[in-house]
Amino acid sequence: MSENLPAIPETTKQFLQELWPNYQGTGFLNIWTAPDKITHPFALAEGLDAVEVTVQDLTRQGHHVYVQIGLQATNVGSYSRGKEATTVAIPGLWHDTDIAGPGHKQPNLPQDLAAARDLIFSLPLPPTIIVHSGGGAYPLWLFKTPWELADDADREKAKALSVRLQAFINSEGRKRGYTLDSTANLDRLLRIPGSLNVKDPANPRPVHVIYYEPANRYTPDDIEQAFPPVATTPMVANKVANKHMATAPSGQFPL
Repeated sequence: MSENLPAIPETTKQFLQELWPNYQGTGFLNIWTAPDKITHPFALAEGLDAVEVTVQDLTRQGHHVYVQIGLQATNVGSYSRGKEATTVAIPGLWHDTDIAGPGHKQPNLPQDLAAARDLIFSLPLPPTIIVHSGGGAYPLWLFKTPWELADDADREKAKALSVRLQAFINSEGRKRGYTLDSTANLDRLLRIPGSLNVKDPANPRPVHVIYYEPANRYTPDDIEQAFPPVATTPMVANKVANKHMATAPSGQFPL
């Protein structure tokens, strides 16, 4: 039976190929590192080999390595990360499900990976991929075809759907006593598989894919229909909106 299971993407390149299968559009894929806060832009149309080599090199140098989920319209250079307003495509939607432990001060989190997975698989649609970040889980609901964002109206629709998904997940988390962050911004940074989480330098933890089901691909309409809107108070809604407009304080990890 195990022979029939889909092969889990093990390398950076394999992971990115799942995010952007047969993508023909323009756009730049940004790799970002901490603590130096340097961006490494790559034209997606030129392939992923150089991205994988760069991630390997940066990991060996001891950096925290992140990928910007949304493609940027132009090469932003080394000292910018791009913005929501210049995001031209997203491969799907995501959530950053933190797990209690090193690097997380808040107490009301899933206590272990099993608890995080239990929350994720209780949701109306199972994810396509789950990445273990070394300190949490990133479920990703990948689209059948990457969502190209031609203008501000498209970006507003994509952002609204991202907020809707995150609000639903966080609401389900609250039922279990969890306080989870909203990470709905289209220029979100997530740790990339093939790198290491070195928040604890004495105990580096691999960032890797732990679940993969290629049949679980969706359209934006599928997600909108499956995840009902969650009512929020004006105070909460304003807090979420302000958070998505914020930038990371100097020297800290990305929001």
